[in-house]
Amino acid sequence: MQRNSLNMAQQPSADDKAMVQPKRYALSKALRLLLLLLLSVLVFTAARFGLGNALFKPVEGQIRILQTISNDTASNNTASNDKAHDNNQTVHAQSALQAIYQQQLTAINRVLWLHRNPQYLEAKAQLLELGVRFGFNDKTQALTQANRLYIESITKRPAWPVTYSSLALNKWHLGEFDRDFVTYLVQAHYLGKNVPQVKQVWQYVANSINQASTSELAMLFTELFKEHSAIVAYYQQADNANATPTQQVK
Repeated sequence: MQRNSLNMAQQPSADDKAMVQPKRYALSKALRLLLLLLLSVLVFTAARFGLGNALFKPVEGQIRILQTISNDTASNNTASNDKAHDNNQTVHAQSALQAIYQQQLTAINRVLWLHRNPQYLEAKAQLLELGVRFGFNDKTQALTQANRLYIESITKRPAWPVTYSSLALNKWHLGEFDRDFVTYLVQAHYLGKNVPQVKQVWQYVANSINQASTSELAMLFTELFKEHSAIVAYYQQADNANATPTQQVK
């Protein structure tokens, strides 16, 4: 009798069961809501990234076209032409080009609102640089903003050598020959010494030291790169056909 009494005392009553069931139901419902919320966030993020990529592709193509136009324009500037109708054509072409440029700048800003992917960040930086080439942007403001984008890109993709060489080249055009300038170039060298964009900037430095060893810039570079003389020698021995940049950006 005593054992039966103990067993009966240990068994939950009907009231206890009635209290436990709603708690289990509430917990199960909360878990389902949490999973639904998590799934919604994942779907939204995937959709946002996918839309950003879809919007980026046309911008990427337009940037390539603008880069080609920029290179062609630089080549054509070596020949002078003073005809009035040619000047009028140039004005109309420049106006149309600026409209295209602004459209792409708006488009890349929309893409970056959706996803700040390193590739998208660097695409906007390249657009800002093109704006300087075409005369649409203030040089100092645009290149400083471009470098901020490159630095943000490095935090997301730190092993991409072209980002560092782009930073260094922009600092060249800004006249910022400091320790950061050296650091970016050295990092670019170690990550991709034979990448064309990296070789280009390093050969600018090597040629400046080699061709005008008594100039102010050569003496400055000799001092800045004295701890990296082996790297400088590597590029001095390479193809030195590239000239030092003057008016063009990149």
